[in-house]
Amino acid sequence: MIKITKRQRGVSNVSAIAHAGDIFGKYKRETPHEVRAPDVKEDVVLKELRNIWNKFAYGQDNEDAAYVRVLGLIGNLSVSAKDVEKFVIALIEFQDEKWFAQKTGLLLSALINTGSEENYTVDTRYLIKPPNDATIYDLGFRNVKNIIIYGNDVTRIGHKMERGTIIVRGDASAFAALEMQGGIIIVEGYGDYGSGSNMHGGELIIKGDAGPYIGGSMTGGRIHVYGNAPYQEFGRCMKGGLIVIEGNCGHDTGLAMEGGEIHLNGDYHSLGVNKMGGKVFHKGKLIYPVNNDAS
Repeated sequence: MIKITKRQRGVSNVSAIAHAGDIFGKYKRETPHEVRAPDVKEDVVLKELRNIWNKFAYGQDNEDAAYVRVLGLIGNLSVSAKDVEKFVIALIEFQDEKWFAQKTGLLLSALINTGSEENYTVDTRYLIKPPNDATIYDLGFRNVKNIIIYGNDVTRIGHKMERGTIIVRGDASAFAALEMQGGIIIVEGYGDYGSGSNMHGGELIIKGDAGPYIGGSMTGGRIHVYGNAPYQEFGRCMKGGLIVIEGNCGHDTGLAMEGGEIHLNGDYHSLGVNKMGGKVFHKGKLIYPVNNDAS
């Protein structure tokens, strides 16, 4: 039996017991290690992004002016994809503010466009708080990067988009690709009211069904709907570009059309009146303008 001396008991019973049981001499005094300061770089960035949010005043002015203003607030700050993901979660604390939906879309767009990476992810499901404002506006404004968006509630996705790719893993609310200039937007679900309106270039792909007034007044670009388009006035006042509908189409397609082409690969209800130009094809056959001389 190994005895513990009085001196050992007086100093430290725990230490003495440890030594007593260490018959192979493996017990060693603990070596102190340097405690390193935590990496707080991301927290500093997040703090700065909160400051930018608080300084970003918005009050019914147009998107271009507000976007220029928020670019000035961002300055030389260049954020990573991880910074954006963390900031999206942090934005929850501002949800009850007036203009939250407008500020969120423009600020995130500016941060991504000036960011340090090419690929970003935004999960809008964190940000929607119905019934107060069940949408975010202008995410992807003047976009030049590649973004994956999760959620169903962004209005005017890719507004004035210039290049890059936006993939929507959900539905797109009204006016996706509004005034789009370039790049590609892919909506994996439903494309709502007015998508592709005033498009000048680029491509909008809607894998699900589409709402009314798609491609209104577009002058260029391409819209491809893989589902049905059961509502009215696709390509209304269209001046250029291409619309392809793989499914069935509603009434007044091409109303007041001036240019461009519409291809209907499913059944359709009716063509619109007052067309002044352009072409409409049904299952590959030209149906407008009608060639009265054809045999």
